[in-house]
Parts: sequence; C-alpha cells; structure tokens
Amino acid sequence: LRLIEAARKQIDNFVLFSNFTYSEAGIEGWVNMAKKFEEAGAHINELNMCCPNMSFNVELAKDKGAESHKTGASLGQQEREIQAIIRAIKAETKIPLCVKLTPEGGRQDIVAQACFEAGADMVCGVANRLALAAMRVDQPGKSTIALQDEQGMYCMNSYWIKPLALRDVYMMRKKVGPQPALLGTGGVTTWRDGVEMMMAGADLVGFCSATIIYGFSFFPEFFRGFKQYIQ
Repeated sequence: LRLIEAARKQIDNFVLFSNFTYSEAGIEGWVNMAKKFEEAGAHINELNMCCPNMSFNVELAKDKGAESHKTGASLGQQEREIQAIIRAIKAETKIPLCVKLTPEGGRQDIVAQACFEAGADMVCGVANRLALAAMRVDQPGKSTIALQDEQGMYCMNSYWIKPLALRDVYMMRKKVGPQPALLGTGGVTTWRDGVEMMMAGADLVGFCSATIIYGFSFFPEFFRGFKQYIQ
C-alpha cells in the first residue's frame, strides 16, 4: 500500500497495478484489500490466484493438522469461489479488476471464462508451475535454495516456460472469444517473445523474471525491436 501511495506521488505516466492475495476465511478480506489499494491510488486491482508457493505451503500446513484456507494456486482452480470474490469486489470498488490465474489443474481457460462471466475486466495468464530442479545429489534430501531446508517443490518460471505460457494464453483466447482483455506473462525477454505472446492472443504483455535476471536495461532494445517489427 505504501509503495502504491509513493508511486502515485512521484510518477505521473505509469498505470499502477496492485497485486495481492488473501489467505484467511471469508470474502470480506479480499474486498477490504481491494478497497485499500484503490484508496492508496492503484489504477487496477489484480487478484493473485496463481502463487504455487503459497498454495503448496498451505496444503502442507493442512496435511500437518493446521487449519488452513485455500489461497494462491489452490484457490485459482475454484471458479465458483473466484466468481463470488470478483462480484463482491466489483460491487465495492470502481477501478478495473484483473485476475491472475494459475495453470495448475489444467483448467485455466475454463476458470478465465468464469471470471469474465462474474464481471472481471481482465484475466492474466501465468505459466509458472510447481517444479523440482537441481536436486542435491551430493546431499540427498537437502534443498538447493535457501528458502527451504528440505528438498521440495517450488515455483519455477523464466524463459524455459514460454511455450507453456503461449499455450495458456492461446487456450484462454480460444475459450473466451476475441473481446475480453488478456494479459500474457511467462518467459518474455525479447521483442520476439512479446510479439509471439500477442499472436497467441494477449492484449497486454507482462515481464517478471527478465527484470530480475537482467535489470531494466534490456527494455530500450526490446522497445526498438518491437517498434521496428510493428512498422
């Protein structure tokens, strides 16, 4: 919330997305968060119904006997629950609402259609998956990343996942038709990646891993190449 407030004061020509999830029981929490981000100055609210890390850890807590509620990728597969959240938020806020959906479960296109039926203004395709990578053969059972002591699944994305990201957007576009707005993300680094995402059906293209790996310095070349292609 503080970041949104600061950005609105300092930057005039950016459209600011919120991005939030809510892990407690009840729709009211989602509505409350959406209202707070609107008040803070977000131009668009984005519901995070995709995070596989949150989903996986919540399910682990449930397995261990702790009380838990569906969130992240677990919630992102439940179209009826998402529809109820969307309708409640749309009734209490005025800014556009985007829903970032998980591909886990293989029903992203069906859930996307349900989101639009409930009043969502845009749906975001997210290709990141729970995966295993770089197993510790030198220390079996130990994790390769600092966030986990034991070997386990975690969110994997970046360039390798682009074919799956293109497939997700392509399937959603085929399902929802030509009019609803789709935001495509997943493995986009070069201007060609951006063009391919649009050819698959995206109206907007998102970046994440590329900015972490390369910093923002790759954008000038991206925009030059993209403009040349469009011309």
